[in-house]
Amino acid sequence: MDQQQDNNNTPQQPHAPQNLSSAKMPKLPAGNPLIDDSLANVPYETIKPEHFKPAVEQLIIEEQKKLDQIIQIPTGQRTYENTIEALDTLGNQPSKVYAIAYHLKSTSDSPAISDAMNEIQPLMTDFYSSITFSEPLWQAVKEYASSPEGQSLTGNRKRLLEKTVRGFEKNGADLDPVAKQRLTEIGKELTTLSTSFSTN
Repeated sequence: MDQQQDNNNTPQQPHAPQNLSSAKMPKLPAGNPLIDDSLANVPYETIKPEHFKPAVEQLIIEEQKKLDQIIQIPTGQRTYENTIEALDTLGNQPSKVYAIAYHLKSTSDSPAISDAMNEIQPLMTDFYSSITFSEPLWQAVKEYASSPEGQSLTGNRKRLLEKTVRGFEKNGADLDPVAKQRLTEIGKELTTLSTSFSTN
């Protein structure tokens, strides 16, 4: 999970997460092409505006379960694979769907696509908030970083661990709750303005 915004403008600045996992599972339109493990070849010809929100909702529920699994690893049992590598790939699927919506909005004047983008944007922002401002997750990363295995990493693994730690620090993981909330609001405003500017 890259803590920085990427070129497809996926929102990465947080808010207290919307707990979709405790809500009723969203109903997917039949044959939703956005629910796919790879989306290697984007089926643009079959994608409809109404596919986006339920797809993102379901994918976020699945990613939140993965997030919980990372957090719940017992002390002393953390490894590079089950903590840092797992965190690095967290959110890939909903981010791919967001990128598709962003692309379609950027290349189309369809009001329905714009509406779909506006629906999923806050879901994505809230989801990334549940990562960036998660105190248990931040503690899990620090626990692994200070472990004998974490201290002995070299090469690409060491660089990813350092990048992960810096990402949390840069995004305000150590801030107090009031400051985090303010940073959340600023992030949401910037994401909305950025998307609006880039598609007008």
